[in-house]
Amino acid sequence: SVLALHDFGYVHGDLKPQHIRLWRQRVQLIDFGQVQPVDSLETVMGGGGTPAYMAPELFLGQPKSIQSDIYALGIMFYEYLMGYKPFRAQNYQNWAIAHCQMPVPLLAKPLQHYQNIIDLMLVKHKQYRISNLRQVKQLLLALE
Repeated sequence: SVLALHDFGYVHGDLKPQHIRLWRQRVQLIDFGQVQPVDSLETVMGGGGTPAYMAPELFLGQPKSIQSDIYALGIMFYEYLMGYKPFRAQNYQNWAIAHCQMPVPLLAKPLQHYQNIIDLMLVKHKQYRISNLRQVKQLLLALE
């Protein structure tokens, strides 16, 4: 799981629905080609992930982090709930503008109880974004 990866001191770096599989009735994370240690200062401009799921700081040349993985999961969570991504773009530059400048769209009325969690996962500045997946899990469990 992404939480286990983070607990071991690594970030996935390219989270997207295509890297999640159901195998033997368990959700499995795949494609570890961009995994790196949490404290790595390595940055990969232009090839650092999938633009539709990249956190704003990655477009600005900052290194991947737990917060950039959380941002990607927030995009996936929004997409799972709504059936489409919160942002749309045709090229790398437009993805950068969307992720760095556009506000997070509101969820449909029946799903708005998840809006706070989505907003915390998709904060533009990583220092204000939710800091770990245990916090996300606690917020989700509090909704039950």
